[in-house]
Amino acid sequence: MKLFLEHPAAAIYCYAKVTDCQADEENYLVTLHYELIREPDQDLLIKAALHQQQKLLRQRSLNRDR
Repeated sequence: MKLFLEHPAAAIYCYAKVTDCQADEENYLVTLHYELIREPDQDLLIKAALHQQQKLLRQRSLNRDR
């Protein structure tokens, strides 16, 4: 599969196995288990997750201060 990240801007190629798939009215939530992913790509995923977490924490902080 190919994953395209916004921050850091990157494309990650890996093998993954679908372990669950749930549909709602407009979207699907797909749970994957990574089978094979290169170490540099693992690092990119971690950076992307940390960036997203920082963004959410900043947003919560701003909402709390209002």
